[in-house]
Amino acid sequence: MSSSTSSHTRRSVTQRLRRNKSRAVVAAAAAARDENNVRTPHSGYHYDNTPRRFFEGWYWRVTMPSHETSFALIYSREDPFDDGDNKDTFNSVGVQIMGPNDGYLAREARGADNTQSFWARRNELALGFVFGAQNRPPLGQLPRGALLSALDARRTSGFSATATRHEGVLDAMEWPNEPTCTVSSARWSFDTTPVLGWGGGAHDRQKATAGWLAALPVFEPHWQVLMAHGTSTGTFTWGDTTYEFEDAPTYAEKNWGGSFPRKWFWAQCNDWTSGASDDAAPASVTLAGATRASPLSAGGLEDVAILAVHVGGAYYEVSPMVGTVSWDVSPWGRWHASGSTSDGRVQITLDAECAQEAGVPLRAPTADGGLATFCRDTFHGDVRVVVKEDGVVVAELQSDSCALEVGGGPWWSTWRCETAMSEVTRTLLRLDGVDAVAEDLLKTVFPGY
Repeated sequence: MSSSTSSHTRRSVTQRLRRNKSRAVVAAAAAARDENNVRTPHSGYHYDNTPRRFFEGWYWRVTMPSHETSFALIYSREDPFDDGDNKDTFNSVGVQIMGPNDGYLAREARGADNTQSFWARRNELALGFVFGAQNRPPLGQLPRGALLSALDARRTSGFSATATRHEGVLDAMEWPNEPTCTVSSARWSFDTTPVLGWGGGAHDRQKATAGWLAALPVFEPHWQVLMAHGTSTGTFTWGDTTYEFEDAPTYAEKNWGGSFPRKWFWAQCNDWTSGASDDAAPASVTLAGATRASPLSAGGLEDVAILAVHVGGAYYEVSPMVGTVSWDVSPWGRWHASGSTSDGRVQITLDAECAQEAGVPLRAPTADGGLATFCRDTFHGDVRVVVKEDGVVVAELQSDSCALEVGGGPWWSTWRCETAMSEVTRTLLRLDGVDAVAEDLLKTVFPGY
């Protein structure tokens, strides 16, 4: 693989047209299905109206193959509790956008008086916010395009996001310190068709990414892949440039909780140069690893990771629930992970790299500073993923548009580690998927599960 963005192997126009036609077929098939078939646990908003530290963040990435670039929308809500005295300085709503060529745009509202217009639904994926609005408007009920018209009329920024519809306008307003914005404004309007949830095919029971214990405030921060693969059609305006896209590969995830990871890495890709068949069974890969809080582990911390692949209509996962993942990740530029299930039947390896000059600093939640510059991301990673089942290679995927991230720290040297989880936790997590009755009970007791 090349270690330079400029040396990426570019796909031909013929390949693009063929893939776009294929994606249209996938989108049409997905649209005909019941949307609930790909709805994942934890799609709803988790805030429980208590005064503890709390953060919830949402991430959507749209890859635009015809433009050979991507953009990501990142929304956050921090410490929403209002005790009447407005003492919580971290009460905030934030919007960050990663744009083409590692571009960046961000804006934040702080203080209870400035965040009142934020809304999110407990039982489904839907949220929105308008900067400068003092009252909570029914933006979730506005017809298509009405939000953009309302924002234009108010001359302000805001967004509305659901599992299937996204609208927004953002004008730059600098947060303290770096990174600075690279454009002054962005505007987006697009529809999304979910195709794959998480943990199975469209007609399978969708899973909680971190297991059923994610319904409890124990192993925080929690993390959920909301959509391993979908397709989006619409427009994205970045500064003075407008990108039109059709059936573009789309991915979504979220995290939430009252504690924050010490250190983490991440890789994600669902647009491929080779190895993925152009049919109704798209491929998606997600790797994530972190040092997180755990009351059941010695020292109160544990190193965990998951490496999972949807491909060919099947789902392959290596995680602490079913096996062991080891990793070798540099402070920036190289990601390697490999894993095997406990019975040895499934083995997955991922190797990714990017140029040292690639990437943009992003803000992430911190324990004592609210959102702060704490991680680095790029869309321009070369990646190779190999999946073996019973010793036979069932998938070999390659791409030059892998999203990559490192966060937290310190990252003074390469992080070499293997999943370290207490046997108590491992045993509890392995109940996931075994007792469907317990999962259904959790959905009843915990809205949003």
